Amino acid sequence: MRREHSPGAGHGAIAASDGQTANAGDAPSNAGIAPAAGIASAAGLAPAAGIASAAGIASAAGLAPAAGTGPAAGIASTAGKAPAAATRTQPGSAAHDGANPGAIVEPSAVVDPGAVLGAGTRVWHFSHVCAGARVGAACSLGQNVFIGNEVRIGDRVKIQNNVSVYDAVTIEDEVFCGPSMVFTNVHNPRAALVRKDQYRHTLVRRGATIGANATIVCGVTLGCHAFIGAGAVVLRDVPDFALMAGVPARQIGWISRFGERLALPLAGEAEATCPHTGDLYALRGGVCTLLRAGEADLPSPALPPQ
Repeated sequence: MRREHSPGAGHGAIAASDGQTANAGDAPSNAGIAPAAGIASAAGLAPAAGIASAAGIASAAGLAPAAGTGPAAGIASTAGKAPAAATRTQPGSAAHDGANPGAIVEPSAVVDPGAVLGAGTRVWHFSHVCAGARVGAACSLGQNVFIGNEVRIGDRVKIQNNVSVYDAVTIEDEVFCGPSMVFTNVHNPRAALVRKDQYRHTLVRRGATIGANATIVCGVTLGCHAFIGAGAVVLRDVPDFALMAGVPARQIGWISRFGERLALPLAGEAEATCPHTGDLYALRGGVCTLLRAGEADLPSPALPPQ
């Protein structure tokens, strides 16, 4: 029997958000998340010295490094599809969503009529996608994931178990959200006060990684291919390619789109090459940019104008 989920109190910027909650469920895998200490990537990076265990760096394993640094690239590419009622098969087997025929929805998940899911997107057990949500193609919404009404998610996004994406959050293409990481949308929530007109928007740019149990305080932008360490608490905007760790999060370095730490200082001017891809990066005035793409089999990035 189809179950209707009622809105509930979420998690705010300080303690809670004025959003809705997902149902409780068991989690499938924590694939791609590194041990609490050190930095790890799909290529098995060596641990970074001096990083506290609570501020370990999550792995980007399984996350296809992304191309481009343009805003909201590919977001809501499926927007505008005519909503229709979803269908389900018998319990125990995944079903194609009748309103989104290219998507696969587990029988225990709830996709409200009107939600848009791109082709190849899979919604795992006990997850809830609200009616106004727009999710791109080839995404994975893990077990016990909640997607709010005013949420836009791009293509090839991986949202791991127990993540709630509340209203006023936009996620661009090829973003990795680690298990139990937290988005918020109200900066100073109180149970006795309704502050849905005070949502602060959060933007996660293309190719960024957010580690397990990290918290993103609302109203910030995470730059393209930024890497947020496990357990970090982000209070401010994060630059492109920045490597962040700690509580509150601080920048501890720079990272390539492949997920390899770059031999660049935090400030000044320098250049560095990613040993795995041959990508050439330059640091100028505190801004890290990709100067030249290597020959590795990665999506071609948008290069800065000459």
